Amino acid sequence: MSDCQKKDIDKSITITVTTQAIIPQPISGSSATGADKYPVINLVGSSGSGGVSLSGKENLTLYPGRYIVSDLDISGNSTLKTIQTNGDPVILYVISSTNVSQVETLSISGNGIANTSTAAGLQIYSNTADAIKLNGNGALRAAIYAPKTSLTLNGGGNSGGIIGTYIGNTIDFNGNNSQIVYDESLGSQNLPIVTGGNVRLTNWRRL
Repeated sequence: MSDCQKKDIDKSITITVTTQAIIPQPISGSSATGADKYPVINLVGSSGSGGVSLSGKENLTLYPGRYIVSDLDISGNSTLKTIQTNGDPVILYVISSTNVSQVETLSISGNGIANTSTAAGLQIYSNTADAIKLNGNGALRAAIYAPKTSLTLNGGGNSGGIIGTYIGNTIDFNGNNSQIVYDESLGSQNLPIVTGGNVRLTNWRRL
């Protein structure tokens, strides 16, 4: 799963999401750069297990670092805000859902994910076949690498859809504002999602 290896997951720090902001501190003595200089943080729900659900008017801010989450559900007037500082991104590793009744491992509606930087500032990697679904105003500015995943865009609000890039299995466009707008700044980024392995960007065209 990109640069997040099993040894990193085994050493991950588990944090129960009950606070409004998570600010990882760099690993002491680490010579790594970017998000790699932060410990891997396993995000779990307020019950101390399972995925993370934001509803009502709940808000959560993630600062640069590497985060593991099994389920992420954003609804109501909730917002997940990601902050990029000194060029260091927020990286989400989405793993298989622990909830057998959950058909989407990533469901974004409400006010969505507010990424204050370019798409490179929020990178989402998934190794599951669970669906990713964006509803209404569930805007997302991100670079997504999820080769087994089906993506459903149920636009209809004023800002639904993705600004960035998506590499996945299938895409289903529904609603009035369902679209993916390529973030041209990604062309200058050395991201695994763009340059790694056998996948690379050769050209693109506006639809």
